[in-house]
Amino acid sequence: MTDIISQEQLWLSQASFFNFEHNSTQLLQIALDKGFVRKVGEDQYEVNRNYPEPFEDDNYDQQDRRRSIQ
Repeated sequence: MTDIISQEQLWLSQASFFNFEHNSTQLLQIALDKGFVRKVGEDQYEVNRNYPEPFEDDNYDQQDRRRSIQ
């Protein structure tokens, strides 16, 4: 099963773990950089259920992660 969330849903579920120190865009960038989520559509992000392990079919590099929120 795949979990797909929006940027807002990510922020609502994870901001407290960062003491609310990051806005939703900053938190999304952190999640993308660390491989916790990856972009799969317009404001749709797949959650890595195996985190901190990489996605099983991860063929994406850091550059792709950075471009995915721009």
